[in-house]
Amino acid sequence: MVASRIRATRSDIPLLELGRPGILSLFPDGDGPEVLAVNSLLATPKHEETHSEFRQLEQDLQSVGVVDMPVVSWPSRQFPKSTVYLAYDPPMVGSWWEVLGPPIALDSAAGLALIQDELATHGFTFEPLDTIPPGPP
Repeated sequence: MVASRIRATRSDIPLLELGRPGILSLFPDGDGPEVLAVNSLLATPKHEETHSEFRQLEQDLQSVGVVDMPVVSWPSRQFPKSTVYLAYDPPMVGSWWEVLGPPIALDSAAGLALIQDELATHGFTFEPLDTIPPGPP
């Protein structure tokens, strides 16, 4: 796995925000069963459980005239001040993004430093497994 820095090249990328306040544009009551269902999908570690729901979302959007699946975003669970973006291809194409610098292999010294620096900005410390003394049997 690698880390790549990217920057959007368009200012008009279609975006559907599933965090607050964006979710309120879809479900104004904010606490109804729909919002709870979306929150559950965003929190599941079993990503395959989300595939059929996102297919249905695409169909629902098309039924109201949104022909291209927008980029979907939500607050990161791991880093609460960060945002997750999920882009579908199509409609997203490589020209929507600019890659900034070469990819960094996460299992390299530079990758480990990148991981440690990012975790430190959020108050975490990364301890590689081979530096942690074994626990009790």
